[in-house]
Amino acid sequence: MYILLFLSLCMSYKASDTLHAKLKTGSLYAALGTSFIGLNELWYKSYKSASFHVFNDSKEWYQMDKLGHLYSCFHITTMGLEMPAQHIGQKTLNTVSGLLFLSGIEVLDAYSTGWGFSKSDMLANVLGCASAIALHKSIVHQMLYFKFGYWPSPYADQNPKLLGQNGFTRILKDYNGQSYWLSCSLKYKFWPKWLALSLGYGITGFIHAYPDTLHSKRLFKCSIDFNPNAIKSSKGWLKPIKWIFKYVKFPFPSLAFNEKKVFLTY
Repeated sequence: MYILLFLSLCMSYKASDTLHAKLKTGSLYAALGTSFIGLNELWYKSYKSASFHVFNDSKEWYQMDKLGHLYSCFHITTMGLEMPAQHIGQKTLNTVSGLLFLSGIEVLDAYSTGWGFSKSDMLANVLGCASAIALHKSIVHQMLYFKFGYWPSPYADQNPKLLGQNGFTRILKDYNGQSYWLSCSLKYKFWPKWLALSLGYGITGFIHAYPDTLHSKRLFKCSIDFNPNAIKSSKGWLKPIKWIFKYVKFPFPSLAFNEKKVFLTY
């Protein structure tokens, strides 16, 4: 999530010359490379190394982690597609940057005793890359935003080792607090330009990776959101705000639905 915000700031200014274009491209690969160091500290440092092995985690977390892979690969690929390229080789590399990065994470998983190479993760990575390429420059891409949301859950305190011990790690690890959204800007005269309709997916009741049949639930959500394209001002301080809300849903209240009830949440 944080790498996307950093890259979005790098992308928020148009390249005015060749040097600036190279700096923007360099920032993409520098951020992707150095992020492996952070991932090692957060995810892999506490686990011993192992030989390459495969792990089936397709039924964990009600697939929230797969949406995380799809989301990350989609946006990193989109950023790569928007990067300036001086030759076909560089353009190709930019196009598959998201898939290469997420595949690298799968390799780290494959040699860790805490995880393993996941075929379902790789499928999510491929779908994220493919959908970004398919939607790039299309009118749908200008109307739909694939966003991430987070609101602290009460479950992280019950298993902080797995779900995170502080606010920073819980955003990454506590799937109970995460949600993924599709926000759509509507083209109606009566509809405010800054307002978007948003549909989301999340989970609740998970203390461990596999669901508890009594407490674990899927959540389908409906909310409103902020449309970043509504910002037309050229003021510099507004650009980071516009770019952040391309990736992060504004925390408006939402209606959540599961098989038993409807309730208000974020």
